[in-house]
Amino acid sequence: MCKVDAFTLTPGNGAMMSDYTALHNTVGSFDNPDHINLPTEYFQSSFSFPNVDLSEDFVLVRNAAGELIASGTIFTEGNPSLNSRLMVQVHPQYRRQGIGSKVLNRLIQIGLKRGSSEFVCSFPSFRSYVASFLEKRGFRHEYTSLKMQVEVRSAAAAIPVPLGLTVRALNIKRESVVWAQLQNTIFGDFPGYEAVTTDTLASIVKHSTFDPSLLVIGTYFSRPIGYCLGFSIESLTKEKTLKIEGMGVLPDFRRRGYARALMSEILTRAYIKGHTSSELVVLSSNAAAIALYEKYGFKEKNKQMWYKRTIAKGAVGREEIDQSP
Repeated sequence: MCKVDAFTLTPGNGAMMSDYTALHNTVGSFDNPDHINLPTEYFQSSFSFPNVDLSEDFVLVRNAAGELIASGTIFTEGNPSLNSRLMVQVHPQYRRQGIGSKVLNRLIQIGLKRGSSEFVCSFPSFRSYVASFLEKRGFRHEYTSLKMQVEVRSAAAAIPVPLGLTVRALNIKRESVVWAQLQNTIFGDFPGYEAVTTDTLASIVKHSTFDPSLLVIGTYFSRPIGYCLGFSIESLTKEKTLKIEGMGVLPDFRRRGYARALMSEILTRAYIKGHTSSELVVLSSNAAAIALYEKYGFKEKNKQMWYKRTIAKGAVGREEIDQSP
């Protein structure tokens, strides 16, 4: 451990990307054997969305030498209760010195000023010490999701396509409204889901990892009934992983084999484009979806724990009065 006697908390800025990338990769690779080292371009693209403000949404911690040793992010979503999603990362050599607590407090201060009443954090289950850290600060376990992975060694096995079903690439220019409607209907009752608009989707398609050929739609006799969206993540070693960010079918059309057709199509497209693995996240309570993914060889890699703290509006607490850096 490197003891630090002095450190400063500052807002994010455009010059932080290289340091932020190095910190992210160091933190991730320290205890996660499945970590993928990402390039700076990934974060430059991720944080270029119109709703991301580097100076308002980021807290940077530097030591006396100017090295980035920790960071925090806060992204606040709209309805119904101004939910703020927080992330804190501290360089392994600078932990157990109260730096993470300072960053978390600062993020909560920012959220309270925005009018947030709910604060959400997530972390992989193998970092059990994070649970204790959050529980001591008023957070409670909300739900659990599973991270699942599979190696992509060949095109997905061909399956009979159900009568009336067509799976094809979604036309972004003509079908963005359809995409938004499908996604909001399929995932509307999922915990933590924030409804998307066509403006939201317009930002997503600008991300460096977005590939229009990895966004497919399923139609039943021309009626849109499901979709699957994958992002192409390329590591510093040029290995490509398909990250499935959304896959589902409208409630009235489930358990008919349509989801299997969507999954087969997206995995085949990923293989053709040179991806060697695929990963996704699913609610631990969604037994039907987990069973489907297991049929394609997906295996659980770890659990993702989701914790939440609710602070009543107008409440006076340590976070509101502790303004020290």
